[in-house]
Amino acid sequence: MRWFEWDVFQSVMRAHGERMHNEVWAYGKQAEPILARHLRLRYAMLPYADSLAYGSYQSGAPFLRALFMDFLNDPRVANLGDEYMYVPALLVAPVSVPGANHRRACLPAGCDWRNYWTNQRFKGGQTIDVVAPIDIIPPLVRAGSILAIGSATQSASQWRAVKMV
Repeated sequence: MRWFEWDVFQSVMRAHGERMHNEVWAYGKQAEPILARHLRLRYAMLPYADSLAYGSYQSGAPFLRALFMDFLNDPRVANLGDEYMYVPALLVAPVSVPGANHRRACLPAGCDWRNYWTNQRFKGGQTIDVVAPIDIIPPLVRAGSILAIGSATQSASQWRAVKMV
């Protein structure tokens, strides 16, 4: 489930591997609603991902990048290897320790951050403990960002921009 959750915030989401079947329902009744929730999140985020891909095409800069690329003045993020920016608005801090239900996340200085799911606000320049039960990956939104999001059932003409304050 953690791999699937993390995959939501990748340039390409692919659920494959050594399993015979990788459909959401093939992981069992307990996992199915969790995987379905994250699959819906992925589809809701497609307008945002599309805008990132187009920006990357225009500039040549990657839209998945290490924190030091966007926060040059914060030496605490220079060597972080387990958090990254889904540029420009989302800091992704995946849970990679089996059985973990929280994780420490380093919030770069220079801006405030919000928990995507709870909208809880955090000051930048600190390390926080983020609650992350098995059904949650904790993306953090840079305060003031605008996310173009939709739903899995909306067409491109129905996408809306949501400002996170």
